[in-house]
Amino acid sequence: MHAKIPELLKRVETLRKEEAVTPKDARNHRFNIFRILKMGSLEAATHTPYIAEFLNPQGAHGLGIGPLQAFIERFKLAGLTSTTITVRQEYDLGPKTPLSGGRVDIVLFDKRVEKHTAKVAIENKIGAADQLNQLGRYRRDLPNAKLIYLTRLGDEPSDYSTVKKDDVLCLSYKHDIIRWQADCREMKECAPVVSETITQYINALKHLTGQSTNEHMSNQIVQAVLKDPYSFAAYRELIFSQTAVFSEVESKLREQCATVANRLKLQTKFQRTLGENQPTFLFFDQKMRDSHLSIAFQFHNTDCRKLSCGIVYDDKSSPRVSPEISGIFKSKFPDGAESDWWITLSEWRYRDLPSDSDEILSDIVFGRFQNELTEKVESLSKIVQSALQP
Repeated sequence: MHAKIPELLKRVETLRKEEAVTPKDARNHRFNIFRILKMGSLEAATHTPYIAEFLNPQGAHGLGIGPLQAFIERFKLAGLTSTTITVRQEYDLGPKTPLSGGRVDIVLFDKRVEKHTAKVAIENKIGAADQLNQLGRYRRDLPNAKLIYLTRLGDEPSDYSTVKKDDVLCLSYKHDIIRWQADCREMKECAPVVSETITQYINALKHLTGQSTNEHMSNQIVQAVLKDPYSFAAYRELIFSQTAVFSEVESKLREQCATVANRLKLQTKFQRTLGENQPTFLFFDQKMRDSHLSIAFQFHNTDCRKLSCGIVYDDKSSPRVSPEISGIFKSKFPDGAESDWWITLSEWRYRDLPSDSDEILSDIVFGRFQNELTEKVESLSKIVQSALQP
């Protein structure tokens, strides 16, 4: 082990403790209306209307064509003129079939042209899974539009969504939307209330994508890492050890899942390992297997800071449950998301915390995760068993 690693870890721990006892006036960056209202992961209710509002030259932001022009320039959207663009949300392409139809989150139209005027189509993905031929359908119905696939980290669409990926522009909230919003905040016409809203939105995105919202502490950590060549080398060694750390955490998680499954007379199964994209672990019994269902827990991305839970089909071609059973699930999870894979999907939340926790991996190793997992699996199992009763 590099000799500087204990010193570097101690310095970061000290900075975190200092931040915890900082006077509350100096910790205003923690106040965030998007997080307080638990809106950070709601793509349809939060991010789509927010982005569409800023792209709209007539939006209440008062910045005119500025945000749209900044979007066009930053992402090199050739052939668009900001003065002739109109914006539509949840644009209906007609009844959804395997080859056409559906709803596009955001579409930019050129109002100078009468027909086939869509210039940009934005598919916004935060929690929902890809739908069957989703981008393929949009490409067929909007042949002249540039397709943008917007995700937390800039992931590519799956083969399930489209077989033609070379004409899809993949953007991320982590970098692209944050930088575009920073462009908007710097505009001289930006009123204080709009500037503060943008700041809170950027901080919500940083939280959503696993970044620190505390610039002071981040700068202090940077200074500690760059203090000398030995500290930097220690930092690099820590990065190289991430896979091994995740492997050890996963080992503990598997043990806890086995304990929970044994206690509740269920089976458990892992899909993908920690550190891969969207690692998932399942719980099921024979009755669920016969109905092609499982209770599922899925980390959102490779950093494993966010976890969702719900009920899934075995695969996207599995027989669908009846409308009556689907209605039972919807009544139990009125705020749950749906997709071709998930019957219902909700974010993991500790029952005694007002918002989601960033410490799930830590809790797996040191804390209360197993007890919370037992309660959630037991609750979901009872709901599934009740819904499947003849």
